[in-house]
Amino acid sequence: MSLLIPNHHPINRDGLVLWLDYKNTGSVAATGTWEDYSGLGNDGTLEGTGGVDNGGLHCDGATGCRVGTAINPTMAFTVSMSFSTAEIASTNAQLFAKYDGTSGANDSYFIRKNGNTIQFYLRSADGSSWKSANAPSAVSINTRYQLDCVFDGSQMVVYLNGNPGTPTAKTDAIRANPTEQTYIASTNLMALHFSGRIGNVMVFYRALSAGEIQANYQRTLRA
Repeated sequence: MSLLIPNHHPINRDGLVLWLDYKNTGSVAATGTWEDYSGLGNDGTLEGTGGVDNGGLHCDGATGCRVGTAINPTMAFTVSMSFSTAEIASTNAQLFAKYDGTSGANDSYFIRKNGNTIQFYLRSADGSSWKSANAPSAVSINTRYQLDCVFDGSQMVVYLNGNPGTPTAKTDAIRANPTEQTYIASTNLMALHFSGRIGNVMVFYRALSAGEIQANYQRTLRA
C-alpha cells in the first residue's frame, strides 16, 4: 500500500511503524512534538534546545527526540533517514538508538557517526554481543546524505545515497526490549548527541528492497 501526502512522493507503507517527515513542522511549535505520519501515533517528543524546521531536526549537540518504547523490532528491520553532520571529530554520536550508551544487555540497536563513518549496530538475541555494519564511504560536514540501515534476518547492510556497504552476517534475532526508549540524535540518557540535521525518519518492520532504497535517495535529492 502506498501513501501520498500533498507535495510528497509516494511511500510504500507496508510494515511502516514510524515516519517523522521533515516537511511536517505544524505540530512542533505548538506542542513540542514531531508528528508521526505512519498512523500508529509514535510521535517524537523534542528534548533539549533544538527544534524542527524545513531542514529537519536541528541537532545542536544538546538535542534529542524521544520516540518512546514502541519501536521494538526483533527480526527484519529498516531505518531510513536523511542527515547532514556539522562536525567530524566525535566518535560516538548517535543518530537513532535504543541504547543507553553503556552496552547494557537490554539495549537493542543504534546507528552512530564514528568520526566520518556511519555504523549500524544490532544486539544479539541473548544480549551477549553486538554485530555491526559500516556505510560504504566516509561522510563530510554540511553535506546531505540519504541513509538506509537494513537487516533482512540474515545480514545487515548500510546504504549511503543508495550505495551498499559490505554486508555483515547476522542470523539470530535482535534483542527485544519493550521498555527502553528509542531516541533520535542521542541515547536514551540524553547523551552522545549528534550535531547536524536529521530528517524524514522512517522505520519499517521489513527489509526494504534495493529499488525502494534508490527511491528514498531520489526523494532526498528532490526534496
